[in-house]
Amino acid sequence: LFISLLNGVVASIGNLLAEGDKDKIQRIYNVYHFAYFLIASFTSIALYVLLTPFIKNIWLSPEFEIASILVAVIVFNSYLHFMRQPVWQIQSTAGIFKHYIPFSIVEFLLNLVISIYGAIYWGMLGVFIGTTIAYMVSWIGQAWILNKYVIHASIVRYYFKQIEFIGLMLFELLFVLWLIPNVDLNNAVLNFIAHGFIIFVVTSTFHIALYH
Repeated sequence: LFISLLNGVVASIGNLLAEGDKDKIQRIYNVYHFAYFLIASFTSIALYVLLTPFIKNIWLSPEFEIASILVAVIVFNSYLHFMRQPVWQIQSTAGIFKHYIPFSIVEFLLNLVISIYGAIYWGMLGVFIGTTIAYMVSWIGQAWILNKYVIHASIVRYYFKQIEFIGLMLFELLFVLWLIPNVDLNNAVLNFIAHGFIIFVVTSTFHIALYH
């Protein structure tokens, strides 16, 4: 749903690239990329905190609970999927595909080999870990291509920005995990709503305080 909403600006990005103003392209890309981070960090924290209570207490029952490590990997894959989107969309709009072919092949092979190997030894967790590694390799490659051929910005700065974003999200997650046990309304649905609201307030507060 969130990605579909943001997809509406892709045509405008195409017009921006056609204008060829490198400074404006870089500025707009930074805004677009940051918008994805705002959504990715909130949804990732919300999924990690609320997925298990939703399955156990609202939708199904405790016997369907997913292991915490599996939830963490699934949520991280969701985060990677979000953060790849602006890179992939602008790269596609710019029509830069030939440089990405080696990364695409590596992503496919890694996903296939690691997922099969992981499924044999770790079950479902191994399959998702294969996806995680493939996503990360693909994202690193896509970002390098985009920054070199379209944005013309420092790729090192981009990678450090990703480390900063992930570090902030983990800090927000720890803060939320410390806070929500103190909020218990003795009702599964009300707790779900209240904890979701707390996550929204915490992430929004930190983002506004740090990035204005």
